[in-house]
Amino acid sequence: MNIVRRALGAIAFIAVSFAAHAETYPSKQVTIVVPFAPGASNDIFARYLADGLEKIWKQPVIVENKPGAGTAIGSAHVAKSAPDGHTILFTSGSFLTNSASQKNLPFDAKTDLVPVALFAHGQSVIVVGAHVKASTLPELIAEAKSREMFYGTNGVGSMPHFHGELFNTAAGLKLTPVHYKGGAEAFVDIVGGRTDIYIGTVTTVIGGIKGNQLKPIAVVSGRRSTTLPDVATATEGGITGMEEDQKWGVYVPAGTPAASVEALNKAVNQVMSAPGSAEFLEKFGSEFAPMTPEEFKTAVHTELDMWTKLAAERGIAQ
Repeated sequence: MNIVRRALGAIAFIAVSFAAHAETYPSKQVTIVVPFAPGASNDIFARYLADGLEKIWKQPVIVENKPGAGTAIGSAHVAKSAPDGHTILFTSGSFLTNSASQKNLPFDAKTDLVPVALFAHGQSVIVVGAHVKASTLPELIAEAKSREMFYGTNGVGSMPHFHGELFNTAAGLKLTPVHYKGGAEAFVDIVGGRTDIYIGTVTTVIGGIKGNQLKPIAVVSGRRSTTLPDVATATEGGITGMEEDQKWGVYVPAGTPAASVEALNKAVNQVMSAPGSAEFLEKFGSEFAPMTPEEFKTAVHTELDMWTKLAAERGIAQ
């Protein structure tokens, strides 16, 4: 009987401790680390989230930019931080593609960082320069098989690089990548006719499309974009295997208490479900769909496995 009482007492103590930790989190300033330079979508999104969390928690939430090494510097910083939920990583799918292509990272993307919550997901679009004859996906594939064509990337291991190689694999093409330091340089060269194709987020390419500098060919997603409703998906254009959305989300160091993970997930979902958030994301061609920590973890790890396999098949390495 005493053993039973002690066991029940221990369970009660754990339950109370769990609840108490959830109630006291966060207990101090929270830092959101963005592994990109200020100004781009990751930075803008993180600052929107920080503002919302600060209002909920009544605790200061700051954004700290730690760019470099294709998201590795900022990601490693968070992975090695105290696992108390007060240092958070905010990043896009480029974190996954870089993790899939870098062989000597100072952290393990699967075991050292815990996926907590989805902030938003958005679509990428295959676009071509005005000098390219094709206006549809079948026409682009035919043109690419008739001559050498080049696609621009944001650098080796970036999402546009992986999407370009995914396109090569799905359509049986031999497009040649041209690597740049970022999307701005890639945009200049495709508009100038020095490259032919770019696969970037709706946010990245919408200005060029509206200015008639770029032609949208297909949406890389399982559904059409609300921002570009007249542009067919790659699947509608006859190509399968290009349905993966871009994901922006929140991660914490491994070992962070489950109560803090749940509390952070709940807070992110609350911010992104609030009035005005849908309109905010719509300006970036993105949208929100709430996920539990386990659902987000499954989605992240499934995508990481996919990119790791593609990196091995296509020889993508940094």
